Amino acid sequence: MYADFPKAPDLPKDKVDAWQAKGIKIIPVAKENNLVLVNAINYPQFNDKDLQDLLAIKENIVQLKLGHTAITDQAFSTIKSMPVISRLHLENTKVSDEGLSQLKGLQKLIYLNLVGTKVTAKGLSNLKDIPNLKNVYIYQTGSQDSTALKALHGKVRIDTGNYRLPFIATDTVRF
Repeated sequence: MYADFPKAPDLPKDKVDAWQAKGIKIIPVAKENNLVLVNAINYPQFNDKDLQDLLAIKENIVQLKLGHTAITDQAFSTIKSMPVISRLHLENTKVSDEGLSQLKGLQKLIYLNLVGTKVTAKGLSNLKDIPNLKNVYIYQTGSQDSTALKALHGKVRIDTGNYRLPFIATDTVRF
């Protein structure tokens, strides 16, 4: 999956150790390339300042999991500086329409999770300029039905969630 990504620089061990001590996981994703997944799930107080600190490894981050953290729209000015990011998880954060326009320069972004955010159809219209974007998750946002979704349709798979599974007689519990 990361064969076409440029070779990333070495990771600063002291910084990685400090982030790991806070609960921010730095996980290698590609053998013989210093690309990483950064996961802040165990550090819910992770904020915009913490994200700025990650610019020290901006050329290494291909996946960024910031769901359920304290980041805001200010985070987008930092995220747009991460040139190889391909997967971005922002679910259940305070991000809104304001920052989405800053993502258009992310050439490798293919996945964006906005579940449980304040993003609306207006904000989603900014996503049409992201060339390789394939999947956007928008369950529990203000963007369920709109012309913005229609504009993205065909280019991007929009997942609105809220699935209803049929009851099967062999099920033992009915929900």
